[in-house]
Amino acid sequence: MGKAVNVSRWEFEKALDKHYKTYKKMQEYDLKAQPSEQFSSHSKYLLLFYAAECALKSRVLKEYKVGDYNKLPSEAQVDHDLNKLLSLLRCPFNVKLRVTAYGKPKQSIEFFQLHQAWRYGKNLDPAGEQKAVEALERIIHWIKGE
Repeated sequence: MGKAVNVSRWEFEKALDKHYKTYKKMQEYDLKAQPSEQFSSHSKYLLLFYAAECALKSRVLKEYKVGDYNKLPSEAQVDHDLNKLLSLLRCPFNVKLRVTAYGKPKQSIEFFQLHQAWRYGKNLDPAGEQKAVEALERIIHWIKGE
């Protein structure tokens, strides 16, 4: 895998804000819309996943007292594994979660793989998917201090 795009703490915070606000607007719209007019849950949840990732990475930059992602030590440069980021931040919780993806073959999707499942439109077990969404919301609220 190539070198990651360098991102500043400010950029992570702006991305968190944009992704999360868009996710919330989509959720609000869907409450009023007819089912045929609702947004794809995959798209909404993908934005939520990326919002949580941006929140965590912004906090990691703050904890390590650096302004840019590429200035982090290599062990702190974590791709999409939100549990590793939670661990770096000594978060009081982590997310031990697997979600079943239906299809041939049926798959067990780990928490850090959800962005791929949503990006590619995998059909996920609704109860597991809801637990994942709740976990992502919990991460964002923890980072924001809510």
